[in-house]
Amino acid sequence: MTPGVGWFLYVFLIPFWSMFPLLLIGPTPTLVLVAAYLIGYPLAKLRLAHTAWYQKAAVDLKTKGTATLGGFAVVSGGGGGFSSGGGFSGGGGSSGGGASGSW
Repeated sequence: MTPGVGWFLYVFLIPFWSMFPLLLIGPTPTLVLVAAYLIGYPLAKLRLAHTAWYQKAAVDLKTKGTATLGGFAVVSGGGGGFSSGGGFSGGGGSSGGGASGSW
């Protein structure tokens, strides 16, 4: 979602998608897996870029610095990370849900 990070991870993960499966499943299935990754990820990313929710999230991320995707808040900037949104309350107390950057 954040500019450049998705493509950075795409390139960064190529050795992992190549070496670990090679050790576990052999060369031919690994070649199929890596080819699917090399072709499928860019196609999926480009296709998602044209959806309304992705464009809204991209605008929110650029303007507000945060965007909500499927219950997760994606944060851009130096303090980045993600947190699970929401909380619940009932009975005798309440509980705020999610993880945050400061544990």
